[in-house]
Amino acid sequence: MPVLVLSSANLIQAARAQFPSWAVQGPCVMNGVYVATSRSWVEKQFADYLWDFQQARGQQTWQKRGNQCEHFALRAALEVVNLLAQMPDGSVPPEVESIAIAACKYYKGAGTPAAVWHEVNLWFHDGAWHAWEPQTRRYFEFTPAELNTVQQIIIP
Repeated sequence: MPVLVLSSANLIQAARAQFPSWAVQGPCVMNGVYVATSRSWVEKQFADYLWDFQQARGQQTWQKRGNQCEHFALRAALEVVNLLAQMPDGSVPPEVESIAIAACKYYKGAGTPAAVWHEVNLWFHDGAWHAWEPQTRRYFEFTPAELNTVQQIIIP
């Protein structure tokens, strides 16, 4: 895994610059030192790891109770911490507490009659936060209207 060590302040600054509606809210950051991953690491290593985790618990699909979108997003953000602990990669400095992933809420379909609140993950790499749907284990782009609704960013 390529290593880019970041402070929580770096991650907060990038989030405030990218997500206008979140800029006025206080941060919910749980650690001080993070490591950024690459997009390919997320797509190849973490996506498979998360799928195996969900499959082992019989939770591959969305359900109204106990496996809602916020559960998927929070589970993914916390599972990355477990994967980091298992990584034999000696190039990750010992002071790193977590991988730069977040869970956030946004208004999916904002500006349309079908708009609903939804929770997804954000991964920090290449100098910015990137939206990732944990239920499909794929990256996506917020529409301009959706981007303005991103809030409740939690960086474990």
